Amino acid sequence: MSKIRLGIVGGGGDSLIGVLHRVASHMFDRYEITGGVFNPDFDENIKFAKHIGVNTDRVYLDFDTFIEEEVNKPKDQRIEVVSVLTPNFLHFPMAKKTIGKWFSCNLRKASYNFLC
Repeated sequence: MSKIRLGIVGGGGDSLIGVLHRVASHMFDRYEITGGVFNPDFDENIKFAKHIGVNTDRVYLDFDTFIEEEVNKPKDQRIEVVSVLTPNFLHFPMAKKTIGKWFSCNLRKASYNFLC
């Protein structure tokens, strides 16, 4: 069975939530972190991707570039689910954009506040 291609937004460096999500994604060997935007500083983004073993060809300058580049890849190559690990106030707009582009989104908190 092939692994689910996971993209991550945020959660880089010494982010506790990033560590927890990366560990959880490896449980049961069902996900592969394929790319994303881990840090708003692109050099740090690349450095972090190398540190966790992610191909730097799938590390993007920013969230909008990440979504647009991935949505243009063939469906059998593109990231299938996005974990949003950014500060809470960014969760809803990022989740809305990923879902609007037909990605699944892993988001577990705070967004309901924006929907009420």
